[in-house]
Parts: sequence; structure tokens; C-alpha cells
Amino acid sequence: MSNLPAIPGLVYDHEDERYYLESCAGATVMLIPDVDYDAWRITALEVQQDLRQRRLGTDLLETITRWADANHLRLTLYADPIGSDGPTVNRLIRWYKRHDFERIRGKSRRLMLRKPPGT
Repeated sequence: MSNLPAIPGLVYDHEDERYYLESCAGATVMLIPDVDYDAWRITALEVQQDLRQRRLGTDLLETITRWADANHLRLTLYADPIGSDGPTVNRLIRWYKRHDFERIRGKSRRLMLRKPPGT
């Protein structure tokens, strides 16, 4: 799982070590292997401030979840806000839950897991 995957709809920038939407370089994310959960960990999902409220974060997350589902992969993340001008922890948790992420019981309340459908 250590090789970075090709994800349809996303472009990988080797210099920044981030994926971005083909349609918009202002929506970016990092993926790293999560050996504890045999998953890919979503980190640093960001949308530039001047591009927010255009569904770019949702488009980015849905692109990743479609890829993960098609490949029967698990995803993890910490629902941690980036900077002081983004959504709160509670708002992030609700947003991720709408995309089928669940809190991992017994761990940090911000640690979330998404399993492929049917598992």
C-alpha cells in the first residue's frame, strides 16, 4: 500500500506531495498509508479560502471515496480543522458522517473510518 495510487479525477503534484482536483488546483489533499487500520489516511484536505462554498471540498472527498469504493479500500482521517478560518470540529464530523465516515470507538473522537460498501 506504500505506492501512491492513481486516482481518476485527481492529479498528483510530486513537488507538493498533494493531490488536487483536475478541475481546480485550489482544492488539495494528502493521502498516506495507515498501517494501523489497513487503510489510506486522508490528511490536509484544504480548499483555498477564496474558493470555498463551491462544493470543491465535497467534490474532492467524493472523488476519493468513489476511488476507494471501486478498489474496496478503507479510508481514515482525523476531523481536525486546518487554520482558524475553516469549519469547526463538530461541523467537520457531521460533514464526514454524511460521506459515510464513522467515529472509531475508544479512540480520539476525531478519528474516523470509512469502509467500502458491503464490508
